Amino acid sequence: MKVQQLLAHHGIKENPFGQEDAQTDPVFKRFCIDGTYHPAWDKIFGSPDDPATAVVFGEKGSGKTALRLQIVEQLGHTARRRVRRRA
Repeated sequence: MKVQQLLAHHGIKENPFGQEDAQTDPVFKRFCIDGTYHPAWDKIFGSPDDPATAVVFGEKGSGKTALRLQIVEQLGHTARRRVRRRA
């Protein structure tokens, strides 16, 4: 069975593993950017109230860009919460 046949059989319209870059991956942006995290997320992200430096490295496709996008997303949530508290 070919990949497209398998996806069609299960009613999946697009290959969830088709994109190689998180920046252009619509599946990642819709389903993972704000709810599915790397097991070491807490160590990497830390606390915005007590920022620290984290270095992330890995092979192509290991999730570095996905982590960066998630960090930016979480910092946005944190900033919006702080603005609401001040209002």
